[in-house]
Amino acid sequence: MKNKIVFLLVTSILFCHQLPASAQAWTITPEEKANIDFQLVGAKIFAKQGRYNEAEDLYKEILKADPTNTMAQFGLGKTYLFEKKYGEAKNCYKNVGRLGIPEGLLPVYYFNLSLIYVGLGNNKAAINELHKCLSLKPGYKGAKELLGMIEEAYKRDGNTSMIIIESVRR
Repeated sequence: MKNKIVFLLVTSILFCHQLPASAQAWTITPEEKANIDFQLVGAKIFAKQGRYNEAEDLYKEILKADPTNTMAQFGLGKTYLFEKKYGEAKNCYKNVGRLGIPEGLLPVYYFNLSLIYVGLGNNKAAINELHKCLSLKPGYKGAKELLGMIEEAYKRDGNTSMIIIESVRR
């Protein structure tokens, strides 16, 4: 009897810990999904136009409704990158990594993460992310160019050289 109670207790605890993420997926109606998709398109348009505050607001609204939305987390991180909010961008990209990066976005993910590390002044980490990017897409022009710049600066000054990246859009 005691073993059954312990088993039920452990099972209940495990179920409750999984419930928030699972419940979130169950509660998104088709109408909410359509609205989220519409907001994603709007946020991308705002970001392309350089209207980062509006893009940021839309991405955050999407994430309130669906915290596991990889594309919103990815877009918010990219928006933070363009706003030079590197710490926030890094947090978003780490969340994307935990949620699961869509395969087609892996090279862009690593490239953007390298830009974040450059912004944070960590050339060594940026080089590491660029190598990951280029292992997936060897012809990625921006990654090749940035890797050359960073490696040259790193050889010259170690991790102390600041590399300024202006308006890199991928």
